[in-house]
Amino acid sequence: MPLTRIDVHSLKDFAKQQTVIDVVSDGKVGLDTPIKLETYRDRVSWFAIFYKYIPDAVNLSGMKYAFNPAEVRWRRTIWLLVVLACVAVLTQQISNRIHHFLSTPVSVDVVYAYEDSVPFPSVAICNINVFRSSQLTDPRMREFLRRFNLLAPDPELNVSEYESVLSSYEMTDMYLTLAHQLNETVLAISWNQNYQNNSVLTVRMTDWGVCFVFNDIDNGQEGLRVSSAGNSRGLEIFLDVLQTEYFFQPNMRVAAGFQVLLYDRGTEPLVSGQGFSIASGVQTNVGVDIIEMTNLEEPYGQCRNKTLKYSDRYCHITCEAECKSEFLIGQCGCRTMAMTENFTSEACDCPLPCFTREYVPSVSFSNFPSDFWADVVAGLFQETRSSIQKNLCALTVYMKDLSIQRISQQADYTFACLMSDIGGSLGLWLGGSVLTLFELVDLIGYSAYVHSRRIPTSNP
Repeated sequence: MPLTRIDVHSLKDFAKQQTVIDVVSDGKVGLDTPIKLETYRDRVSWFAIFYKYIPDAVNLSGMKYAFNPAEVRWRRTIWLLVVLACVAVLTQQISNRIHHFLSTPVSVDVVYAYEDSVPFPSVAICNINVFRSSQLTDPRMREFLRRFNLLAPDPELNVSEYESVLSSYEMTDMYLTLAHQLNETVLAISWNQNYQNNSVLTVRMTDWGVCFVFNDIDNGQEGLRVSSAGNSRGLEIFLDVLQTEYFFQPNMRVAAGFQVLLYDRGTEPLVSGQGFSIASGVQTNVGVDIIEMTNLEEPYGQCRNKTLKYSDRYCHITCEAECKSEFLIGQCGCRTMAMTENFTSEACDCPLPCFTREYVPSVSFSNFPSDFWADVVAGLFQETRSSIQKNLCALTVYMKDLSIQRISQQADYTFACLMSDIGGSLGLWLGGSVLTLFELVDLIGYSAYVHSRRIPTSNP
């Protein structure tokens, strides 16, 4: 090529720039050397520094060809296009994995575990009838309950007319006094084939009214466990409905029998919403399965064990019951049975518990007693044969087997998984690893540092 066509000034400037970079990089300038300070950015651009060091500083396949000035242009162009295509695919995959990680995905594991022994549920037994007729001696209260009956309410009922009689009752005492009593309701009770006295049962106020609870946390005994399955190794109890005591009440309970609830010991029994009914003249067999559920806290889940005011153990039902109580106390300090409630559960801060245990009943029925045993049972409980069919019933609660179904939430995609996927994508498309990202960041920072510092050059 003729010399007249060469840009001599450009060639000198480029050679001078390369010399300055090499001098600084090799550390050939001493502290005592006379120097003339000039800004590096006036001589070489940041991209030129980045371009110069990227083949050696970043360990990626194809970089030494795409950014090597010694290579022919067509080869560098091809390698550059290949590298850019791989970077595009890599960016798409990494963006997808980061988005998946930020969505905090959760998987659910279901495991059936067989144990040497399993916890037995608390069993709440509540007569469908709330008030005994023989104990309702106040004629005004009897009249009010008759007229307030929700099955056929009196349209002309004016609750204010009964304000004096209603205000004379303390509701808890009223329910406890007028309810069916433990000793007249429970005729016999057996646990694990051993007969017990009624002291193993606790009288408890629930949303249904007065109930009798077996294996209650307030009875001062350790929670019961079962080491054998089958209906001979559980709870068997004989009950008297006492239909002669039935009376009007402020609800639509027109049947005869008992409402039964199986629940986790130490939690609040919600008999109205979760219980099942048993009838007189029937033997009810209840086989029980256990389900334990473990939920994750944020960011993967929404569980949170809130500290309660009246209970040491958090559960959603107990939290809502406490919230409802606080609402009513705040509104009026009390509540009569004729008072309506302006309350919704949405007003309560009751998060999902991190652990729950549920007892799932499988209920079957048979006539009680059979014709053969009718006279024997009648003599045993001092009842007539006809009254047995109207009033007596038997309940058996047992574990179907010694297994627990455990359902647990697991973090489906952790930070370690994200790093593994990023490293795998780097290795697949560019022959790099996660460290390659740090090399690239280091190169960008180092290039900016070199570009911004003042470069020593020798005086002419």
